[in-house]
Amino acid sequence: MSTRVTLGAAFIAAALLLAGCRTKPAEQPKPPEPAIPPGGSQVEPVTATLYFADADRKHLESEARDVGSTGQDPASVAKAAVQALLDGPQESGHRRTVPEGVTLNDVKVEGDLCTVDLSKSFVEKASGGSNFASLAVYGVVNTVCEVQGVKRVQLLFDGQPQGDFGGVLDLSQPLQADSSLLGGEKL
Repeated sequence: MSTRVTLGAAFIAAALLLAGCRTKPAEQPKPPEPAIPPGGSQVEPVTATLYFADADRKHLESEARDVGSTGQDPASVAKAAVQALLDGPQESGHRRTVPEGVTLNDVKVEGDLCTVDLSKSFVEKASGGSNFASLAVYGVVNTVCEVQGVKRVQLLFDGQPQGDFGGVLDLSQPLQADSSLLGGEKL
């Protein structure tokens, strides 16, 4: 019986020893989260086309600017594009169309209409002649019409529409992009 007890004890000791020496499986690291947002497409920068005056302030010329990332709604892209326009040109030979000091109050998009609300100082500072007024207005309108889905732009100034502007434009109704003001080689 002592042989059986000794063998049994030896067997139990060996089993415990082996159980204690067994290594745990290595924990697998979690796979990295993909850089793909819900909806399935990768995040890419959005490049807006902004319109500034040429050096002689006779025509509008385009300037590309990164303004955000995909997945943004048209209102966010339009707002970023207008803010970039207000910040002024970065390319040499381009001149600002919107006077310094003008601020962006709000941007809304409903269907193909984008409403851009700028500070009233736009009206006060940008009415220096018919060509200057046209470049100021269409610098904004053409820029915003480059946003996907936007075809018309209603300009407001401190929340109010403006009728006659610079003696050449009626801003009481939405405007569409005007390609007749475009010049330059980049178009």
